[in-house]
Amino acid sequence: MCIYNVCNNHHSAVCSLPLKYSWSRADGQPFVKGTQLSDNNRVLTIANAPLEADGDYICKVVRQGTVSKTATISLLLES
Repeated sequence: MCIYNVCNNHHSAVCSLPLKYSWSRADGQPFVKGTQLSDNNRVLTIANAPLEADGDYICKVVRQGTVSKTATISLLLES
């Protein structure tokens, strides 16, 4: 879907696909304190990641009700 807008000779367009993003930990544990999702859940950020944040994170992309893509990211932390 695209929205096109003209206001005072200023043109802008915003397009978005019907994609939904979600993140989870592979071990099923909740995110550690300080974890934030942004940009429509496309970006996962762990500020000052503690050792407990170590592990695999799964990003799932759903388009029109069907899983389109899944990616696993491994975060390896050392003390």
